[in-house]
Amino acid sequence: MPGLGNPPTVEMCAMNVVDNIPETVKLEEAVCPLCGPGQNKFVLTGHDNLHDLPGQFTIVECTNCQLKRTSPRPSANTIGYYYPDDYGPYASTIVADAAVKNDDLKSRIIATAKKVFDTKAWALPKFDQPGSMLEIGCASGNFLHFMAQKGWRVEGIEFSDDAATTARKLGYRVDSGAVETIEKQEESFDLLVGWMVIEHLHDPVSSLKKMAKWAKPNGKLAISVPNAGSAEFALFGSRWYALQLPTHLFHYDAKSITRVLNAAG
Repeated sequence: MPGLGNPPTVEMCAMNVVDNIPETVKLEEAVCPLCGPGQNKFVLTGHDNLHDLPGQFTIVECTNCQLKRTSPRPSANTIGYYYPDDYGPYASTIVADAAVKNDDLKSRIIATAKKVFDTKAWALPKFDQPGSMLEIGCASGNFLHFMAQKGWRVEGIEFSDDAATTARKLGYRVDSGAVETIEKQEESFDLLVGWMVIEHLHDPVSSLKKMAKWAKPNGKLAISVPNAGSAEFALFGSRWYALQLPTHLFHYDAKSITRVLNAAG
């Protein structure tokens, strides 16, 4: 065991990263998308706190730009193992029939409360009138539905085919798959949103460049990410709820997400 004065190296931690991981899950080293191959320092090792699925995963930090990332990580083709059907965002974003119809007082009160306390609505940039919106990682469609009710023309992209099917049943166009594999017409959207999704992308810089091409010349982007510069991260470490290994592939603070957005234009 390393002493307190000798933190484990990246190589030492990576030795045990494959413990009990199914053979169907393929691991890959993650290169810093800003700096390429270079020096990294060990941050912590943790596991899947959401579903207790097997595997220990290491977070490293690029010593040049301070962007933290999970490495090794499940490949894009096999990470679906860590998104089971009961993955929280899929269930929590289902629009109940009563909420869709809003045909009784209780349903209207619940729907209004969700809008009032939904930080997504607060974070939206201002528009003079509704336009076209694309949501990256729309899950089961509740935010698409919220914006459609406000007069927006909405589309979504969702990694889970089951969740995308649920959203499509609401009548919205939703493409299934990773954003890296989806093609859209350029300059199509006034607004692109991604709520707690950029940290899930295998290549955030190229994905954001693609999203920028989909935006109209005066289009806007609204995103949220967990804050790895927060006191909670410093205090709880591998037990921090928002860490969510291994589905969170990057761990941003204010400076590193700004660097990634600037690199993407």
